[in-house]
Amino acid sequence: MGKNRRQTKQMQQQQRARQRRQRWYALAAVAVVVVVGGVLAVRAAGGADGATIRLYQGQQELGITGDSVHLSDVIGQGEPTIVNFWASNCPPCRMEMPGFQRVYAQHAGKGYRMLGVDVGPQTGLGTHAGARDLIQQLGIQYPVGYVDGDALVNRYGLRGMPTTLFFDASGKQVGRVVGFLDETRLQNQLAKMLAAAN
Repeated sequence: MGKNRRQTKQMQQQQRARQRRQRWYALAAVAVVVVVGGVLAVRAAGGADGATIRLYQGQQELGITGDSVHLSDVIGQGEPTIVNFWASNCPPCRMEMPGFQRVYAQHAGKGYRMLGVDVGPQTGLGTHAGARDLIQQLGIQYPVGYVDGDALVNRYGLRGMPTTLFFDASGKQVGRVVGFLDETRLQNQLAKMLAAAN
């Protein structure tokens, strides 16, 4: 009888120890999820003030010195802003860029900003060298840059190329076009944004 009690007591102790370990494992798993989730949230949000865009060109047009800018320093600065995410090996991106250039040139100095952001390396649709070649080949003159990480891709939920985002003068996103954006539609959207800003 004493042997059975001892075995029962040992089994109960082992069971309690197992339950304690399981609680610790559960707490550890929750802690990992919280930490990883926090890291991903910061990464997706691009940090406190947005992802850094390294510029191929357009420093003067954006009014900055240096080779990089935060997106939050471009949008919400009192002027409507068009941000076009593209990749050099994306056929619709290549097709729409000349139209973007014509709209940019036609409306230069009218109180808005345009920024092209190359996300080719993040999407597997291009390289920085390919982007530079395309910018030169098409004679693009508006500000264009790239991001090293995928913060902006995540932040804006980019699921197709090209993607164009429209922001009002206060920085609120007021439009989004996924896929090819023809010149007439771009002109119309810009006219609406400029009218709303005045």
